[in-house]
Amino acid sequence: MKINTRTVIITLLVVIILIIGYVAFLKPQNIPAINTIVNNPVQNNSPVSTTLPQYMGTYENGWPPVVKDSSVAYSCLPSNGENSTAVQKIINGKTYCVSSFLDGAAGHVGGDYTYTKANGAGIKIATFKLYWVNCDGYGGPGNTQYDNCKTNQKTFFDNLDNLIDSLM
Repeated sequence: MKINTRTVIITLLVVIILIIGYVAFLKPQNIPAINTIVNNPVQNNSPVSTTLPQYMGTYENGWPPVVKDSSVAYSCLPSNGENSTAVQKIINGKTYCVSSFLDGAAGHVGGDYTYTKANGAGIKIATFKLYWVNCDGYGGPGNTQYDNCKTNQKTFFDNLDNLIDSLM
């Protein structure tokens, strides 16, 4: 019996695609449940938890945010590119420049984020990288995993500005 090389290669590619699909869409994320700190940002300089909720993840060394000071003068040039944006916004009475660069991959979307605010004669910068799974991989509305995924991601992003502000 002669083995057809083309058939073997196609079979291996199909197996690899199935494994990637399983990991990206079906395998539950082993990320701790959403922390109440995201729902209730800490005030009075109390310790801040940066635990990511389920269905959110990070790239290597991408989370928690790294906060640094710089002597560069504050500036913010609003932009809206195909994959990147920069906007000036007020968070808890402080002016920030928030920029992001988003990119997608099989089963998730991710991005690099930078929050910049004036700090005396210079600036304070928080940088981090996140990704979030595509909740559609869990079916649709009414599916428990889909609904939890959407809720956790919405709650996280609704409170992200306050979380970053509490770190800076």
